[in-house]
Amino acid sequence: MSGTLFMVGTNAGAVYPSVGLSPAFPTPIRMEPMSAPKSRPLSPHLQIYRWPLNMALSILHRMSGVALAIGLVLVTWFCAALAAGPDAFATFTACATSWIGILMVLGWSGALCYHACSGIRHFLFDLGYLYDTQNSKRAGQIVLGGAIILTLLIWLCVFAGRVGP
Repeated sequence: MSGTLFMVGTNAGAVYPSVGLSPAFPTPIRMEPMSAPKSRPLSPHLQIYRWPLNMALSILHRMSGVALAIGLVLVTWFCAALAAGPDAFATFTACATSWIGILMVLGWSGALCYHACSGIRHFLFDLGYLYDTQNSKRAGQIVLGGAIILTLLIWLCVFAGRVGP
């Protein structure tokens, strides 16, 4: 069928000689035989493709929101243990001060700090700022740095025993 023209229109599928044209659609479509598949990747591979900072931060913002929602179970447990009395609170304290408990609370506080900083960045996007590439990338770097610094300051205060007035 090489060299055969297939027309699209009222006579769709009709075979015309190479010089014939459909009156409705004067541009013929030439159908070529399929060749062997080309040797190229279908999509960029993860080892080749480099994520832009804004894309990674957007995904991290969503993940931190999920972590905060899951972490509310700990906050609820804390409030319930506080209301239930000294025995329940002692159980909560024993779990929260174990290495896994400290790791969970550290992750939750990091997610809280990141989500707050990233939320301010998204608010600035909503106001119409930071749309150019340089400012957007710089704001992302500031968000990452600010979240790390805030988390470290919180935990320095916790380990120094200076929480509260």
